[in-house]
Amino acid sequence: NGRHLAVKRFNQAFQTSKRAQRCFRELQLLKALDHENIVKMKFLHTTSCRALCNKYFHSYLTTEYCGENLLYILLHETKDNHFTLISIKKMVSELLRAIKYLNSAKVIHRDLKPDNLAINGQGNLTLLDFGMARVIHENLQHTNEPGTAYFRAIETIEFNVSERINGRRETASLIDANDFLAEMWSMGAILCEMLTGQILFKIDNDNDNDNQKDGETVQRAIEICGPIPDCVLLRVRNSVAKSNINNKDAQERFRKKNANARRIDFLDKFRAEARPWLKEGIEINRVNLKDFIDHTLAFDPDER
Repeated sequence: NGRHLAVKRFNQAFQTSKRAQRCFRELQLLKALDHENIVKMKFLHTTSCRALCNKYFHSYLTTEYCGENLLYILLHETKDNHFTLISIKKMVSELLRAIKYLNSAKVIHRDLKPDNLAINGQGNLTLLDFGMARVIHENLQHTNEPGTAYFRAIETIEFNVSERINGRRETASLIDANDFLAEMWSMGAILCEMLTGQILFKIDNDNDNDNQKDGETVQRAIEICGPIPDCVLLRVRNSVAKSNINNKDAQERFRKKNANARRIDFLDKFRAEARPWLKEGIEINRVNLKDFIDHTLAFDPDER
């Protein structure tokens, strides 16, 4: 009928149980979800029936085509072809609607970032890629491994905070949580990138060591968003504290990271670094913009 489709390949989807579980979970969610700002599944295809006997075969998920991803569009903006502040507000509103719908279904996406947002020719936003998504179950702890560090809520990141102890490296995260409020942090980081074209929590040493990158991202967040409040530090969870490590040690290390930290003035940052064509609108909407940033990029999830 002339409509475009998109195809996502699951490489060797059944090579490991973890890959198979992730693939099956994404398919289940896409089949169940129904919202205008969430990608819709059309059908699933495998290479051949014979391949079903081979754990290394590929699967192909076909969905509606929703446009270029937001990251690609931001990288190719020019003074003659760009988003206006009105269009950015529209896209943020549509993403919030999608997240609210997921929250009502007790689903968390866990990988919100520009790469996973598609924008069509009419400026409509669609949320993509549910490979990291989870259904929230009461009393069930989710792994703190989702998404890209630059857009992950601080409480979902685990990282090294000390030297090895008894052959193990102590790790800590701020709060044992990964829910709807964590998505709000990602929203704030995405909006900042839409306004400036730069990743807010980008670190200079972008190496392949995920644990080191996560720790440096937390440090970068402290430099930008100010000190972590004591009410959050008191909830620091320590991954090996169940037996030998005192959480107070991890809390003290966070307090040292907090030393001399001051929250930046985001409006001043936008005045200096925002896309030139957005600066006038930012000034006009400065009160609402500051309120949105302050209530998304907050270390305490209860303030989001």
